[in-house]
Amino acid sequence: MMTTMAPSMRRTGTLLPYIREMITVILLAHFSTTSATETLNGEHDQKLRRRSLLGTNDPKTVEQKQDFQPKGLRLLFVGDSTMKYQYLSMAYFLHTGQWMDPSNSEILWEGNFGSSEEFFTESTRTLYPHEKCDCFRPAGSQPWEGTENRYFFDPQADNVVAYIQAYGHLSKLQGRLWPCLTLNDILNNRVSTLEEGLNVPLDTIPPRAAVSNEWHESIHFLTSHFFISEKGVGIIERKRPTHVILNSGLWPSDFCSDPNERDTLFNTLRADEMAPIWKTTTYTRSHNFPPSLTCVEETDNKMCDLGGMNGCFDVSWTKNINAQHYYDDFHFSDPNIYRAMNERLLSVTGHLPNEYAFQNIEHLFVQ
Repeated sequence: MMTTMAPSMRRTGTLLPYIREMITVILLAHFSTTSATETLNGEHDQKLRRRSLLGTNDPKTVEQKQDFQPKGLRLLFVGDSTMKYQYLSMAYFLHTGQWMDPSNSEILWEGNFGSSEEFFTESTRTLYPHEKCDCFRPAGSQPWEGTENRYFFDPQADNVVAYIQAYGHLSKLQGRLWPCLTLNDILNNRVSTLEEGLNVPLDTIPPRAAVSNEWHESIHFLTSHFFISEKGVGIIERKRPTHVILNSGLWPSDFCSDPNERDTLFNTLRADEMAPIWKTTTYTRSHNFPPSLTCVEETDNKMCDLGGMNGCFDVSWTKNINAQHYYDDFHFSDPNIYRAMNERLLSVTGHLPNEYAFQNIEHLFVQ
């Protein structure tokens, strides 16, 4: 999935891969199944369904007055690069207790680094020792041809937050299993060296997760290994996510045309006692979706119908973001946009205190 974002790139040498990436997106999108026009009644129902996630939670309506430290989080983000940057924003907040500001948000844009390897290493270093990155991208390849799965675990706050790379059904969900260090090693910060497990071809390090185009199969398999174990004792505590945030964005997927794909994904997550939350697609710098991508809104609407009142994470307010706050046509440059998403997400999952006041980002909107 790819979505909203902003200008100014520190290293222009990495523009070409992103240009190639988005050209591929547009070409592949022509193969997506077109959808029927939504009825007026359906539009009204969707507005009612999403209203609880807007209202007073609209990030432009209230000021941020205090910070807090969530505990006991069990969140899994599944999606493309925009979802990854939202995850990194959340992980940084959990790691430091502070939201990013423009002066320290370099890791929210891979283009700020000279290579994917440098980005993988430096972003993991920023979150050390709480994050492990199962990241590998063959030289000269596109992002969906590699793997970028990230696992954040803070044992003291008991927060487990992970990101699994998924570009619609363009690529398989794959990767090694969660690096389950022993409980004592984690609690005493006796973690392995920073570079271990970074930028290594997947075939060289077992165990290798079964690869599948089916999201429900891959997510079920990967999350079943979210646990802490101790040698000679076995599983000490399971850390399976309570909430799974999903999005296919502007990438081709079968979710638009195949009701079985939609139903099976949501039913499998719920059977595993994980609540699915569908994140709607963030808008481009032009405040729209490319005309050739006819299934984006229909996919979001159908998945939100399955998600229900608390399973539709509506970020349609990104349509109002001023174009100057994008790195490119899809990715945001101001970290407060990801912060606003995460504040609202924590509200949906019930991890915000009642007195919490959302930050005001109205200054980032088109006036």
